[in-house]
Amino acid sequence: MNRLIVIFWIIFLFFGDSVLSFCGFSSNIWNAGILLFSLICLLVNRRYFICCRELKKLFFVMFAYSVIKLYTDTGGGTRFAVLNIIGACIFYSAFPKKWYGDNLPLWRAMSIIIFFFFIGESGLAIFERLRGANLFGWTSEIVYTIEDYGLEEYRSTSFWGHPLSNAQIVSTIMTFILLSPLRIKYKMSLWLMGYLAILCFNTRSSMIGNALLLVAYLSYTTFRSGVALSSKLGVIAVGIIVSGLGYYLVFSAGWGGRLTNNELMDGSTMTRFDVWNLLDFLKGNVFWFGVDEDTFALYKSMAGLYATENFLIDWFFKFGVPFICIYIYLYVKLIKRLYVNYDKMSIMFTGGSFLMLSFTCNSLSTSFVPMAIYLMCIECFDPRYFQFFVDKKYIDYDHRALSYE
Repeated sequence: MNRLIVIFWIIFLFFGDSVLSFCGFSSNIWNAGILLFSLICLLVNRRYFICCRELKKLFFVMFAYSVIKLYTDTGGGTRFAVLNIIGACIFYSAFPKKWYGDNLPLWRAMSIIIFFFFIGESGLAIFERLRGANLFGWTSEIVYTIEDYGLEEYRSTSFWGHPLSNAQIVSTIMTFILLSPLRIKYKMSLWLMGYLAILCFNTRSSMIGNALLLVAYLSYTTFRSGVALSSKLGVIAVGIIVSGLGYYLVFSAGWGGRLTNNELMDGSTMTRFDVWNLLDFLKGNVFWFGVDEDTFALYKSMAGLYATENFLIDWFFKFGVPFICIYIYLYVKLIKRLYVNYDKMSIMFTGGSFLMLSFTCNSLSTSFVPMAIYLMCIECFDPRYFQFFVDKKYIDYDHRALSYE
């Protein structure tokens, strides 16, 4: 069964929306199949599921509400919305939990795969930028090329199609890598590769957010006590090199052109502010139970919006405020359980960065994949088990103060 789960993990990561579209598959049907297989795995591995109280509560509350929502709301887009809000929980529940010793080899394999995925996802984005055209495209009908869009507007699409979705997935893994006990040369090489991919996705929030996180991380590791002077000098040198390379790529080579060639307050940015005008419609039954996709589209049109770019607003209107508050509370309880072996700084960096980037787009309300990968990253980079997942030659045992305490 474990071998089948590893194959399932590989398929999930590498067969993203753009790959599915290129192959002629419907992503909605594919994701439904992913969750169906996850439920089968959950039943097979139910002894691991039963022992996690926080996961059980979240699962059963969401399952019950989803049944009610599907029964009472037959409007367009309801099944898609339900699929996305319950998907991450179901997917995560499919995997045996690593705190049972016999499952460590499985999680070692899954951790190695996530590194290969990160390299493949980032490498493909960079390859597309150098090639000047998408390999798979945003969809089978939308393919970015530098010739058509220019250097400033060109965006890589890699495995997962929409640049914002790709950027959030890559950014999530980047932050966990940054806080991991990998040797500094491996850590910064992987982070730099991820940041190059972010420049290729050309998403301003991710470019700015990840740069700020790097500055915060370097400042934290440089000025904290207990870190050897040689390590501090090494971190400073790496910071200077990365900053210089980033400056050249953005301001001279034209990578991440939307950051420098667009007005800061353009249409995309204004949407993120104007979306709060939708709160005028959040009253009565809409507040308590939400609306179907067609009614929500009407509200957006009345507010002069073509998109929301805010997952929380999407959730409020699709499911109602009371359920979303319960949903968030139960997720926080689960995530707190998963973070049990992390120190406070690591939780702030990884959890805070994920939440920060999530609020700049609506990827959490349009796909369960970013949340699923976030939950799996917490497991794969768990500091208590990381040394069992990664070969010892890659871990910095002498200067662990640069990562986990």
